Amino acid sequence: MTSNTPYLIAVVITTIIGVAGVVAVIVLRPHEDNAALFVAIGGVVAPTTAALLACLKTQETHLLVNSRMDEFKKLISDNAALAETLAHDKGVVQGLRELREKGEKGEKG
Repeated sequence: MTSNTPYLIAVVITTIIGVAGVVAVIVLRPHEDNAALFVAIGGVVAPTTAALLACLKTQETHLLVNSRMDEFKKLISDNAALAETLAHDKGVVQGLRELREKGEKGEKG
């Protein structure tokens, strides 16, 4: 099951409940004016569906941000390790350069 499946199932169930409510009103009150009941059913189903879809989008955004943050942390960690290695290598090169300069001064002197 994907992370979106519970929300999608809830939207489908909410829609089925709304349709079942409308059909029940039509069957039980065929000669009455049912407009107010249809509006009431829609007034329950529509906001519930909108809220479920908002939760779905929020979860997608959360997962996207978390994955990007993990990539960003890894990149920073890799760059820090690379900078440390580079600094070490520069120190080694500088030390070799100083040894060579001392050796050249010793030969001349």
